[in-house]
Amino acid sequence: MKITSFKTTSLAAGMSRLCIEADDGAAGNWIIASALQSVAEKLADAALIGQEPRSTTSLWHDMLDRAGNDLQARAAAAALDVALWDLNSTRDNEPLWKKIGGSQKPANAHLSITERASGATQSDDVFFQQAAPFGFREGKVSACLTSKSLPDRIGKLFSALDASAQPPSLYIGAQGRCAPKDAIAAISKLEQLFDITAIEAPCPTWDISGTKKVSENIKAAVFNDLSIFGREGLLSHFRRRSLDIVQLSVLKDGVTGVLELADAAFGYELPILIASSPGNIGAHFAGALPYFMSLEIRDLPSKQTAPSAVTISNGWAQPGDAPGLGINWAQPSA
Repeated sequence: MKITSFKTTSLAAGMSRLCIEADDGAAGNWIIASALQSVAEKLADAALIGQEPRSTTSLWHDMLDRAGNDLQARAAAAALDVALWDLNSTRDNEPLWKKIGGSQKPANAHLSITERASGATQSDDVFFQQAAPFGFREGKVSACLTSKSLPDRIGKLFSALDASAQPPSLYIGAQGRCAPKDAIAAISKLEQLFDITAIEAPCPTWDISGTKKVSENIKAAVFNDLSIFGREGLLSHFRRRSLDIVQLSVLKDGVTGVLELADAAFGYELPILIASSPGNIGAHFAGALPYFMSLEIRDLPSKQTAPSAVTISNGWAQPGDAPGLGINWAQPSA
């Protein structure tokens, strides 16, 4: 079997659908930012056309070698890798979770709300109303640690989460905007008000010493999303023990990269968060990663760019039995 073609189709919201086809008629699809279409086309022509699509690890590393330090090319490589896994698992009539050696295990999920414009807390309220039927027990707010509205937003998130079984878990996406000492001071104040589970990027992600200092001086765990830099971006943090949790993303490292980096994190006994992605396909990793902790959910099932077979109930994301990623390309996107 050989890869014969690559094409893209425009979708809504600045996104495109990419499709990789093989000579036996098998095809794999995934999402890519429209701005990266030309980058993906060049990479596919150079690294994929004429190759065996089942050689996912070899093709992944070849694409990374060609991408080098170009982050756009690395993101394009990640998208192509996801499409390859969709092709291979669809061809074998298997869901992704089975193809990667996992089980159909529900993924613990946390609701994630992005940074809002100043004073726009009403949009949070609308989002919480839309999310209420899904029973989220954990949630994440993304905002600068020094934002005056952050305590209020955390409080509203806490109230919106299901506390019937246990106290809700709270995450903060701090966006790496603070110096370590300022981050420690801001987080310490927040911890007087809330029991915070983990903080993402309390200081710049490249600041290993600063990240470790923050981790040692707050109660919450600390994590960063460095997966687009591969092992070279994470291993230094692992060796210095600066991270308490590792967040990985299929949008930055594809399926192959997530599996490889999760394996590296396993060696350091670090739990894994999976960042949000179209179709919430990160749910497929729950039964394959031994230290899987939680899946970030930004797109509710009714609002997805890529509607999928993943369902959410009582704060758990359940991967379905549909072949491949389980994306319903025939259903109009939100």
